[in-house]
Amino acid sequence: MLDLVAMAADDSALAEDLQVEEVLQFSIQSEDVCAVCKQVIRSLEASWKPENCDHVICIACFCQYAPETEATGLPRCAVASCDSLRNTETHQGTLISIEDMDHKGKKPLDSTLQELGQCSRGASAKISSEFYCAICMETVHIREFFPIDGCTHTFCTSCVSQYIAAKVEENVLSIGCPDPGCKDGVLHPDVCRDVIPAQLFQRWGAALCDSSLGSLKFYCPFKECSALLVHDPGHGEAVITNVECPHCCRMFCAQCKVPWHDGVTCTEFQRLGKDERGREDLLLRKVAQKSKWQRCPKCKIYVERIEGCVHIICRCGHCFCYLCASPMSRDNHACKTCKRTW
Repeated sequence: MLDLVAMAADDSALAEDLQVEEVLQFSIQSEDVCAVCKQVIRSLEASWKPENCDHVICIACFCQYAPETEATGLPRCAVASCDSLRNTETHQGTLISIEDMDHKGKKPLDSTLQELGQCSRGASAKISSEFYCAICMETVHIREFFPIDGCTHTFCTSCVSQYIAAKVEENVLSIGCPDPGCKDGVLHPDVCRDVIPAQLFQRWGAALCDSSLGSLKFYCPFKECSALLVHDPGHGEAVITNVECPHCCRMFCAQCKVPWHDGVTCTEFQRLGKDERGREDLLLRKVAQKSKWQRCPKCKIYVERIEGCVHIICRCGHCFCYLCASPMSRDNHACKTCKRTW
């Protein structure tokens, strides 16, 4: 009797283990991968399984390409290499885009979606030709279906396009899922290229490229050009200062990021005030250095000594030494700094 009870207990435990194993196996297989786009299908209702093969197709791929047979006009597997399309004559067909279906005498997609479709486990189910967009809060045709990478949220293409445009306008380049509570979804330019205007795609891509350059980027100093340039200093190489813009072909200083300051070193240029960095100012400075003119320390005017001692009285009234520019008194003509009078 005890043996029978023990055997019954063992059978019960074995049955329970098998049931648990079956549940675990089902849970592992609950996420299928679309045979067309290779994306994980997280919801059984968001998939379709043909009757005569084991491929599982997501709704987005099913609606994008609906393969039909010439004999029945019914959808078949969307995988072009599927054996079910080659086994029999009735299963032969080509991949037909949804835009061409109404023009080739095929059964309209709306009725096909309503009449046919099975979930990934083979149970009978209806696939709706419309879905609800949480942004515009309207029921939209499945043709406008746009899934977000990294999450299960879906929106219509029109709302996604407007959402991206708003983010790019705000200079937000890493764009996530439009759902405020979602942290996993992300929008990539290449994936969104077909649903956004070409101008917006180019602007988005250029902004991403611009931001990735960081401190290496700068712009041509000439306002008429302002082309984006990249400064690659290299390692162990000599510092390059005088370069030519590849767009406007004008010379500029790569270190100071200004039009080329001929005759003035970068260190000297950085010491100049903003009102002294113009092209005419630099030319005058070059002439003054060549002619050995001295500059008034107070009003910054260049003066030239024709003859006489080193004592200079500027037109602003300031007295200074012509040789070292040190201040001098009006009555004393001997410089206390350089000890010169002539």
